[in-house]
Amino acid sequence: MNPALDWLAEMQPEDFRRVFRGSPIRRTKLTGLRRNAVIAMGNSGDAKFMPTLRSLAEDPDPVVAQHAQWALQSLTITVGPPSGREHAR
Repeated sequence: MNPALDWLAEMQPEDFRRVFRGSPIRRTKLTGLRRNAVIAMGNSGDAKFMPTLRSLAEDPDPVVAQHAQWALQSLTITVGPPSGREHAR
């Protein structure tokens, strides 16, 4: 299984329970899984994640929101400020 990072980062509780039923991943809990996906997006160097991270930077889960803000800063340093290209995808 090699799920998309943005899918993991935006996963809803019901999807988490369904997809990972009986899996050791459940021990990380949904917040931990989403946080880790956001960190991986920030470390990726791929600007395609910027729109998702902008949305997640205002997530109701403060752990996810804080790490999404970090990831945005990290990508901005790595790939430069947004040019609008990622919105065209």
